[in-house]
Amino acid sequence: MNLNPLSKSMALVAFFACFTQISNAKEPFTCPKAEEIIEEAIRAQKFPGAVLLVLNQGVVYRKAFGNKQLQPEKQPMTVATIFDCASLTKPVATTTCIFHLWEQGKLQLTDPVAKYWPEIAANGKEKLTIAHLLQHRSGLIADNSLADYAGGKEAALRKIAALPLRTPLGEKMVYSDVGFIVLGHLVERLSGKNLADYFQKTVAQPLKLENTHFLVPENLRVQCAPTAQRNQQWIRGEVHDPRAWAMGGIAGHAGLFSTADDMATFVQAIFTGKILKSTTWEAMLEPKSQVFGRAYGWDVSSAYSSQSGTAFEKKSGFGHTGFTGTSIWVDRPTKSAVILLTNRVHMPQSGSINTVRAEVATEIAKTIKQMSK
Repeated sequence: MNLNPLSKSMALVAFFACFTQISNAKEPFTCPKAEEIIEEAIRAQKFPGAVLLVLNQGVVYRKAFGNKQLQPEKQPMTVATIFDCASLTKPVATTTCIFHLWEQGKLQLTDPVAKYWPEIAANGKEKLTIAHLLQHRSGLIADNSLADYAGGKEAALRKIAALPLRTPLGEKMVYSDVGFIVLGHLVERLSGKNLADYFQKTVAQPLKLENTHFLVPENLRVQCAPTAQRNQQWIRGEVHDPRAWAMGGIAGHAGLFSTADDMATFVQAIFTGKILKSTTWEAMLEPKSQVFGRAYGWDVSSAYSSQSGTAFEKKSGFGHTGFTGTSIWVDRPTKSAVILLTNRVHMPQSGSINTVRAEVATEIAKTIKQMSK
């Protein structure tokens, strides 16, 4: 093909412009030390596999490690694997839904829960507020007896409403699944929808979180990472937590399933003020007490925030973990996040992976700081 002089000149300009863009592009994000930590944890049988995703002004890294399933046969981990998020349900789903209702003026955080659920005033809980629950300062027991859930959701809620306080209201932080079960029920009372439907309508659908559900659709279960066994069958696409399972898979403390990419989209919504107003996200995430180290729904600097590592500034970040092996830590100043999803409970003798989470986050933070110089 023959080009006239003008065409040749334009072609050269386009070529050099493309070359300049490539040469000026940032180096790809790599963190070999973090990868080594995850691979060593897999060799040590702390979890069968993992997905690590890093945000830094957008997604800069995602990688799958190991296997998502070992039993009854091995299946490789992929970045599209759907995980049982366990307690990530608390901040991502339940807290977000509470603040969506708050934005609409349907509740105040200082409201007594009994204003909307009169039965819960029993046994000294008449002054229990929504804020107490969001900060784990409700005085409620961490987990009540599994026997209380034997009759299903409605019977379990009646048992919870009758519980006494274990510690004085507001004086001590006791991380409580029961408190978030109460919050999940409150969402249902105020919205007229179950928690799963309200979350889909207000969060998952607007953000197009197509792989994020409480009750995983049958066609997506093949993507799920199995957890443990129940009734001699591997749990796959059904909630691992026994109380959430007894309540039909939808509860304020556990039950959400998601992928690393969907969790990244959710975190980016916080940065950009989607779903909720930026001022609402700020109200949620501002630390409420240096003593207890909690924001509303999220951890900031308590004993439960070890997944932040040592190189991120704790007071400028927030995060949460899940019992099944999931975790998120977000660093607000750099608009960064470390999302590490595993199914550690799939291992025969699963143990704590707090050290792994912390070491990975530390190395990621060091790399982000180095790249920003």
